Amino acid sequence: MDGSANREITRREQLRLRLTRLGIWLKENKIWAATLMALAVCWVAIHQALVPYLVEDSYIHFRVAENLARHGAPYFNPGEAVKTSSSTPWTLLLASHFLFVPRGLRFVAFSASLISVFGLLSFLALVKEAAGRRLLRWEIALLALVYLAVVQVASVMLMETPLALALATAGLHAYLRRRPWCFALFALTACTRPELVVLAGIVTLAAVVDRSMNLKRCAAWAAAGALPICVFDLIAYRTIVPHAALAKPLIHTYPFAGTFMLTLPEALRDFHLSVLIFIVYGVAYVVLATLPLLRLNWSRSLLRDRGVQLMLITSLAGLVIVGGYLYGRSLIFPWYRPLYMYFLFLPAVFYAARSGKLAPYLALVGAALPLLYDLGGTALALVDRPQEFRHFLEGARARHTHKVAAQLARAYPGAVMMTSEIGAVGFGFDGHVEDAVGIASPGALKYHPLAVPEDRNSAADAPVPRALVRDQRPGLLMAVDVHLDPVLRDPIRNEYVHVRHDLYEPADEQRRLREDLLWQNVRYLDVLVRRDLWQSRKGDGKTAR
Repeated sequence: MDGSANREITRREQLRLRLTRLGIWLKENKIWAATLMALAVCWVAIHQALVPYLVEDSYIHFRVAENLARHGAPYFNPGEAVKTSSSTPWTLLLASHFLFVPRGLRFVAFSASLISVFGLLSFLALVKEAAGRRLLRWEIALLALVYLAVVQVASVMLMETPLALALATAGLHAYLRRRPWCFALFALTACTRPELVVLAGIVTLAAVVDRSMNLKRCAAWAAAGALPICVFDLIAYRTIVPHAALAKPLIHTYPFAGTFMLTLPEALRDFHLSVLIFIVYGVAYVVLATLPLLRLNWSRSLLRDRGVQLMLITSLAGLVIVGGYLYGRSLIFPWYRPLYMYFLFLPAVFYAARSGKLAPYLALVGAALPLLYDLGGTALALVDRPQEFRHFLEGARARHTHKVAAQLARAYPGAVMMTSEIGAVGFGFDGHVEDAVGIASPGALKYHPLAVPEDRNSAADAPVPRALVRDQRPGLLMAVDVHLDPVLRDPIRNEYVHVRHDLYEPADEQRRLREDLLWQNVRYLDVLVRRDLWQSRKGDGKTAR
């Protein structure tokens, strides 16, 4: 009892000492502290400015979380036990927000900005610990920019990736200090983003080889982190595997070259010598993850250096994750890239911080230039230029889709909606949504893969299957023009009234930087209303075809 009380007093003293040091630092560095606070406020403001331009997959999480908050079941369609979301911890966090503020996307955006700020602080603390010295102010500023450039797209899209990276970074910091509870964080990281099972596995292997930690305690902590999420998934879905992991390989097929280009920053596509630039940067990121290790003078004693161990762990994690994407020829979304890009950067970051020299930092900036370029475009949302955000067109399309879907929900209550992209439609249309691609509706998978070019333009495309429409005859269909073209060419089209909408809101149409600048070469948002429903409503004010 006395020992417990003494430990509590010691913890209080440590907390008091840290707060005192923080107070002294703030007094001595008022300008620096004010600058950091201003940047944090700007980061929050950027997230708020881009809330209207969230993308399709953001809304998938929102619908699942909203159903959990409202109905107590984490399903895309109430009563259909499909693990549509790939991140149960993120779903639970979103649901907790919606309990207090229904559909409070700005509340979520505020939390997302704080999560990435927490991730940044954890990252700087990890680098300082690995370097074994205080970082200079210019180092802190440079590393902060690189970190934010890596996570910014996923963060402003309100996706789960920054949360996963923040947990992983905190776990690596705890592992550096040989704290067994780091494995609870790694387990939770893997539950937040399945790809990061790779990181958890590599750290576990390192702990077994190093033998500097009590493995039984590590296993107990890992179970404490993973079991609650796994039990929740098994009760809710009877599986821990996201349904998208089974559906996407069947739906989408990418050539190796296409997947390779998707692994790299999108800003590289702005260069005219695009293929050459992609090859150069592809090699550069591999060098970034491996060269710092090759420059070390290896010995047994060096292997016991915890900073070197971190370099090995993060290098392997980044290379294995991106290698898995390439091997699977996967469709890589922008919020997937930080899951490996962050770990490819970390060995070079640790090496630069340990050396304290300018040259490694310059190499780091060179590798991060495409990411920093896009960070600059995102920051322009602060001055009412959201069109400079890399994914503005996709977000503007989702914004208008959400609005049209909400109008259809009011016009045709009780109707079944079928669509090829369930995010914005699902969050706007509060009735039953049939997923023609099969991620939220497993029954649709038997209609895939679709033939090329009869039913889709390429093996990477996923339009509405004609046979699915013939078999189910939903009351409403809604998709971008290229995803409904096969249906419009089919005789089943005669049972529907075709209504064509603009792709963007008028204000967003005016923001478009060029007339020929389109999202995926799409021009219209098409709606098909079954004729019996149309007759009951006598149209919705749009011109029927």
